[in-house]
Amino acid sequence: MELISLGGSGWPLVSNGAVLRVQSKAKYGFGDLVVFCGARVQVCHRVIGKERIEGMDWYLIKGDANVDADGWVPAYRILGWVETVDGRPASGWFLRAASLAMASASLLQWRLYEWLFLSSVGVKLRRAEKSFGPHRSWLGHTDTFRHLGF
Repeated sequence: MELISLGGSGWPLVSNGAVLRVQSKAKYGFGDLVVFCGARVQVCHRVIGKERIEGMDWYLIKGDANVDADGWVPAYRILGWVETVDGRPASGWFLRAASLAMASASLLQWRLYEWLFLSSVGVKLRRAEKSFGPHRSWLGHTDTFRHLGF
């Protein structure tokens, strides 16, 4: 199948408006651009991790220009991998090398983002939670949401 790329999450290797030829295959590897069924649209992002859990393959997917990963996607939601971008084979040595470099950079960027979030923001949130404690809420009273009908 052929799809047209919309958005900038695949930049610099996949530009907005690029024609993508998508082909299914049994397994996907690190660096492959895959198209999967998102919440409302089909999404084309890169595989940066893989796990096999209880006999099913799960892939960690991330857009090259995105800071955060899409998360773990089960194999049955993946429609296929991008075989060509604007008629250029994605398996050619240059695009394959660039794809592996982008996947490595994406994985590093995602891990760094995750580490920074968990180490600085997460620590601050945990400290704030301890200072308010389980006996008090952010608004000063544990029953605040109950009074509001939640």
